[in-house]
Amino acid sequence: MEYYSLVTGEVCTLHKLFSKDNVVIIPDLQRDYCWGTITIDKNLVRDFVRNIRDNDKSDLSLGLIYGYEAPVGHIQLCDGQQRITTLFLLLGLINKKSNNAFQNQLISIFELEKDDKDPYLQYSIRESSLYFLSDLVCNFFIAKNHLKVVDIKSQTWYFKDYDLDPSIQSMISALTTIEEEINVVNILNFGERIINGLSFIYYDLGTRAAGEETFVVINTTGEPLTATENLKPLFIDAHDIENHEICSEKWEEWETWFWKNRIGSGEKKNDTADNGLREFLRWITLLTTKDKDCFIKIQETGYFEFDINLKYTDVDAYFKIVKYLFEDTTLFKTKLDWLAPSKNDKNGNSNNQIDWFRLLPVIAYIKRFGKENHRKVSRIKTFFKNLSRIENVSRAMGPSLPEAINLIYNMPTDDIAEIVKLTTVSNQILTDEEKTKFNLYLQHPEKRIEIENTFWKAEEHNILRGEIIALLNWATTDNTFDFYQFNEFFRVFGYLFHDTLKYSELDITRRALLTRNLDGFPRIFKGNTNTSFCWESSDWQTLIKDNEAKFGNFLKELIHASDMDIQLQKMILENDPNKEWDEFVKIPELLQFCHKKNIQWHSPKGWFLLSGKAMSGAYANLMSYRMYLDMRSAPFWDSTKWKLTYYDRDGTCSVFYNTEFNIVVDIVYCSNLQYKLEVFRRDISFEDTKNDLSSLSKSLNLFWNGERYVSDQIDKKDSIELIKRVQQFGFS
Repeated sequence: MEYYSLVTGEVCTLHKLFSKDNVVIIPDLQRDYCWGTITIDKNLVRDFVRNIRDNDKSDLSLGLIYGYEAPVGHIQLCDGQQRITTLFLLLGLINKKSNNAFQNQLISIFELEKDDKDPYLQYSIRESSLYFLSDLVCNFFIAKNHLKVVDIKSQTWYFKDYDLDPSIQSMISALTTIEEEINVVNILNFGERIINGLSFIYYDLGTRAAGEETFVVINTTGEPLTATENLKPLFIDAHDIENHEICSEKWEEWETWFWKNRIGSGEKKNDTADNGLREFLRWITLLTTKDKDCFIKIQETGYFEFDINLKYTDVDAYFKIVKYLFEDTTLFKTKLDWLAPSKNDKNGNSNNQIDWFRLLPVIAYIKRFGKENHRKVSRIKTFFKNLSRIENVSRAMGPSLPEAINLIYNMPTDDIAEIVKLTTVSNQILTDEEKTKFNLYLQHPEKRIEIENTFWKAEEHNILRGEIIALLNWATTDNTFDFYQFNEFFRVFGYLFHDTLKYSELDITRRALLTRNLDGFPRIFKGNTNTSFCWESSDWQTLIKDNEAKFGNFLKELIHASDMDIQLQKMILENDPNKEWDEFVKIPELLQFCHKKNIQWHSPKGWFLLSGKAMSGAYANLMSYRMYLDMRSAPFWDSTKWKLTYYDRDGTCSVFYNTEFNIVVDIVYCSNLQYKLEVFRRDISFEDTKNDLSSLSKSLNLFWNGERYVSDQIDKKDSIELIKRVQQFGFS
């Protein structure tokens, strides 16, 4: 073998670097190739190639490149990886487009005469990168074919595993950009210029140890390395030298898995595995730190310092747990976004503490007790999931999260129900509801799974959301819990409230509940400005909490009814007409108009029905809409000539009109049970309207307001009489 030795401070061309039998190696301390990855604001490969292509100078310096030789002739790059790899890809495409015109000048790149066919640019970061480069050179750069970059992924030598390698994907992206940029150049001249005109200054670092140290320093002063890229060489070096290889292999395994799971939903899209791997290391830090201040710092800022002295076997144990939870089981299959946090702050911290609260205790449990008993793991997951949905717990996550993790370490046995025996657990974690459920499980071991399954199903209800204390209380008489009664209450509850709660039949339940004297129904719920008959699941949850006994009695009536629908209608029909909200009980169209069940008070006109959440959309004055409904249900006009509709925007009113004679009557509610009629014609001038309808105005005692003929304010009965007279008037 014959090598060309690089000397510190020597100006070196690519021709010298890739001459004779020199091998350029990207060592495992390096990060992935990433220049090919295109972001919104930059395309590093395009900028790099254009800078070379458009520069008028015959010689162009690439700056310093740091490395060391180990063994002789094998140049381990510590800085310059991105530039050298990009140039390697550029030269490969130039050679292909020039029909191998440069193959003889760059033997070390393009002639692979060794039996193992290893490329002379070798990626030690992972084996897949190494194999891909070999395939790329043999089957693309020097092969006599007409393939383009877009064809690479469809070739038989391109393996599916290559899709999981971030360096490979970035290389293909870089090749696509390069192919676009060199279409406008003279290939032979451009290739010659790159091989002999580009130069760099080599600096020999001597040893790997010096290389690792320089690697960290260099990359934190230029394009910054991410936390995990900095950690990799430090983590490997913190282990005994005989474990370096397996540490590197393990890190690659972790990184590859997080690369595979790097894509979240919505805005959570990552180009590399780093966000997920960083979050994983943050989880481990939260689970293992005994420093209270460190824990608080992570919670408040997201910043963490991973303990590089942690044994790789321990990190791998945590990794296997995470993989089990998110991939091997259904426990967190719907939470893959947690593995792909986007960079929402400078520390890349986007997963919130509620996510940690739900996940970390489960990881800690498996680490302590194992995963063999899937049921017991599910119990841990369910327990913390339910707690996380309780408002006072989620709002006090600061102290709750460390207590949740410590609870796992202090559990007397592997059964979560046994924590009722602990005296050190706060009421924030061990709520009265959880105590009740755990005691029931322990008291009825023979029926535990059946009771547990029923409770878990109830906890997933869209209204209850983990809190079933009301159901438990309804099914308890004289301190004795009746599991049959629990099922009955839940059966009725599920019949009335199901799915997304957005179905029209729920109005019947709303109307029936209005007859039961509930406190604060309807009401202005938290975070709203409208009075609501309950729309969001949280509205129902609040209403039930504030009316637990009355709500339970309401359900009990339905349990004992032979037909629940008939019983609901009976409640509605028998409601006292003098009670508040009776019109909403008796007139179904009122709630039907309120698509999101909101009303709003405006003095002096009273209540307004809102179709949506605000009056910027469709709305109706209640009294005006009732007039419309009365007219619609009992028409006293010739419906073949006169029509009725409702105008649900500014100045809401009933609209009574005749298209044959172009006569329109708006019935407008004023206040104090008074209405007025406004009579006009559409699409004609005010003056013509005044003249055309003068006879009608005299007959009905209407006055001209400059645009329409208007009546005095009159009550509902007189308004109807006036409407009758309008339609009986002889128009011509």
